Amino acid sequence: LENYTKRVKTAIDSAIGVGINVKLLEPKTLARSMGKAVRVQDNRAIKNKFEKK
Repeated sequence: LENYTKRVKTAIDSAIGVGINVKLLEPKTLARSMGKAVRVQDNRAIKNKFEKK
């Protein structure tokens, strides 16, 4: 897993230019989410519209 972790970190860094922390786990080791999916609302366009005036 350590070798794959380094490869993933390098691939993401070279693709988007941002270094990140990566932690790979064995398959089937994460618990399933018990709640609803959290959605993200992007309000940047609305905020920028008001700031330009």
